Amino acid sequence: MPTLDEVRQALEQLAERPDQPGRSAQAVYRGAVAELVDRARPRRRVAVALAAVAVVLVAAIVGAAALLRSESDEVVATGGAPSLSNGTWVRVPYDEPQGPGDAVTQVAAVTATDDGFVAVGRASAGFPDPGRVAVWRSSDGWDWERVENQEAFTAEGFVAVMDVVARGNQLVAVGHEQPRPSVGDAAVWVSDDGVSWSRVPNEGDLVGGAREKVIWDVMAVSDGFVAVGAEGSDAAVWTSQDGISWAQQSVDTFDDVPGVQVMYAIAEGDGVLVAVGLDRASDNRLAVWTSIDGERWTRADLTALDTLTNDGLSEVVWTGSRFVAVGVLTDTSALEFDASVWTSVDGLTWEHATDDQPAFEGPGSQGVRTVDVVGDELVATGSSVWTSTDGLEWERAAQSTDDALASGEAFIGGIASAEDVVVAVGTTDLEAGPDAIQAASPAFWRLSRGE
Repeated sequence: MPTLDEVRQALEQLAERPDQPGRSAQAVYRGAVAELVDRARPRRRVAVALAAVAVVLVAAIVGAAALLRSESDEVVATGGAPSLSNGTWVRVPYDEPQGPGDAVTQVAAVTATDDGFVAVGRASAGFPDPGRVAVWRSSDGWDWERVENQEAFTAEGFVAVMDVVARGNQLVAVGHEQPRPSVGDAAVWVSDDGVSWSRVPNEGDLVGGAREKVIWDVMAVSDGFVAVGAEGSDAAVWTSQDGISWAQQSVDTFDDVPGVQVMYAIAEGDGVLVAVGLDRASDNRLAVWTSIDGERWTRADLTALDTLTNDGLSEVVWTGSRFVAVGVLTDTSALEFDASVWTSVDGLTWEHATDDQPAFEGPGSQGVRTVDVVGDELVATGSSVWTSTDGLEWERAAQSTDDALASGEAFIGGIASAEDVVVAVGTTDLEAGPDAIQAASPAFWRLSRGE
């Protein structure tokens, strides 16, 4: 079996290959592992949910049609939400016809609005089609309708949307555009109703050029929005008061750091902003930053954590008493992955919360992509669904009427809730080709108590 050094060496080699221009660290790692698997054992079908180790959801960003970044709006239901552990996850029928240009259609994120839910993703004919933004709406979580294609959804080159958030009646979606290899800009779309969308002008601090810019996550704060991502090999933060004019913050702790650092997600709690992500140069690949204003950031010291993750921390949420972050542990002896959780009360000192928990272990691999708060419970999603009341002890969600979800063949990108309705969005019917995803279908679920 390949050693840890072999995994890291393969990762670095793949990152430098000319046929992998600008690939995200997550996509690079996935490719490195795939190559090592091919060399180390007979060819076999690797479960797409493993390829999903949440990682595939974001491989799409640069050049190959893989899956997208998932949702994390930290939407908290204020009461009456069905129990996440006792309810049944029901796959919502969705039979809108997909044209030839929609062979690879994925749902990346969902957010609750005043009149229902809005989900975002992308659609393409498959590699090398650059694709377009896709948006869906639902008033009740049962009936979903795709928004008509419009000019704002297309771009000069490859385009991907990673996240969406609602603030009042305004929706802001974020992502990336790559007009040509190794040149990429951050991208923002806005809407007042979820139906008509406008692309924020591609100018100023959104332009990345040769130092590709990507926005992975956005959250609403009291005075506007904060978005996180990367510029080239450095972490990056943008702020906006209106969702239209964006300023990238100049942060000394982001510059001149060896290796690749990426911010994948952000949360706010107890007056502190916490961003989590990847530091490819560190031994455990974990990275956490904190800020009280979104402009000045402090890097948390995580060197004491001896857990090895494949791509750092993918999501973070504030529970009211602690931050909870999720990621995927790497078993280098078997090239398999286990979903895992870390917690912190202040954003600076972190503990690994899921040692020896059966819910996150077992044969094969478990991919976790996002974590959210619904009512009084936490839910983590990916290749399965896990729930917790405190972020420390977890169990797998017990029931689903969807065989694909129950078997791990569907991948949940995110969850949102409003009053007593909880919905999940994701992707299924995945068909992987040698270099890219060749087919994928949108999928929607709702937590049911027998309605």
